[in-house]
Amino acid sequence: MKISRVQIKNFRNFASLDVALGEHAVIVGENKVGKSNFLFALRLILDPSLPDTARKLRDEDFRPWERGDR
Repeated sequence: MKISRVQIKNFRNFASLDVALGEHAVIVGENKVGKSNFLFALRLILDPSLPDTARKLRDEDFRPWERGDR
């Protein structure tokens, strides 16, 4: 399986992310910019070994202003 594009909307620190991936991809960045959140979003979709309990999203997984909290 080749992943050529990833779109994430309203998940944790991502309001809207659209990334085109080439043949090789490296994730780098400062602390607290969303590297782990990006990988977890991929894992939610792609990892069949992830238990259903880990797939259940919590209110905190959605951006507060997208939930209506202001």
